[in-house]
Amino acid sequence: MLQEVVLAQEADQYTESLNQLVLADLIDTYAYDRHIHATRLRYGRRRTLLLERLAHDPGSHRARRPRGAAHSRHHLGHRPV
Repeated sequence: MLQEVVLAQEADQYTESLNQLVLADLIDTYAYDRHIHATRLRYGRRRTLLLERLAHDPGSHRARRPRGAAHSRHHLGHRPV
């Protein structure tokens, strides 16, 4: 792998070759797919927990349901003032 890194660095001095090679290896071995799948499951569980807690929160009946994909890290909700 060291030779691949050296050759890649000689060809392109502005791109981090090691990071690209590691990512390529993750993609080739399907480790990246497993990571994305696990992350989506984790954030989906967190979102479900958030929605359950908001459902039991006083005043949440006036709050709009958060928007965003079930596996997203970010959710936008509006809370009455």
